[in-house]
Amino acid sequence: MYGIYMKLQFLGSGSSSALDLGNASAVLEHEDNKLCIDYGFLTHSAYISKYNSLPEAVFITHLHMDHSGGLEALFYAAKIRNSGPIKLYISANLVPRLHEIFANNMDPWANEAVNFWDVFHLIPVSNSFFWEGLRFNVFSVRHHTPNSAYGIQLPGKFVFTGDTRPIPEILGHIATNNEVIFHDGSKHGNPSHSGIDEIISSYRQDILERIHVYHHNKPEDIDFIAKYGLKAVMPNSTYEV
Repeated sequence: MYGIYMKLQFLGSGSSSALDLGNASAVLEHEDNKLCIDYGFLTHSAYISKYNSLPEAVFITHLHMDHSGGLEALFYAAKIRNSGPIKLYISANLVPRLHEIFANNMDPWANEAVNFWDVFHLIPVSNSFFWEGLRFNVFSVRHHTPNSAYGIQLPGKFVFTGDTRPIPEILGHIATNNEVIFHDGSKHGNPSHSGIDEIISSYRQDILERIHVYHHNKPEDIDFIAKYGLKAVMPNSTYEV
């Protein structure tokens, strides 16, 4: 795996209110295959604009609308194009809520009898899952309520935390193979997101050197992050992993 070339393409790097930065979402490009990580209410149009196609696979970290709200638009686009089922990976703990938000609708399509799940191949995830022969690890993070948000790791390649408070006990355990770390971070911390000062005080230096911060509230937050010696993710940033 360590010799396999792939890249992570960010479609957006902002918070739910940072419309000009786009919803935080990234696409793992591996050979001719693509796995989209999170699909917020702005992500659908960003994905279409970038790739002129629909995603073949999506992993959802949690069910806030800036990370999952684009699934409804994806449903309609897939139905209109009559595309094959899109693989949808999500923690098994979140499946009931996912169904209530998006699929508990007796008539989602006015023109004919169709179910929301007809266009998706739902794959409930516990601690790991396979995509294109690669095993990804999934771990719980600290965002709002317990077991409501999850990060994803491809060993030796990258860690994507999703929205989270600092999780040094987790990253110190899983980010041990020089993975690039993409971490939630805001200018000021709150009960659901990591503050830049908290990131700096929570992690070892070898971890900090690999962290790239996303989920900015304003464009000027990017300069603020740089002043503290951390790297900031920009919309449309591309990383070789």
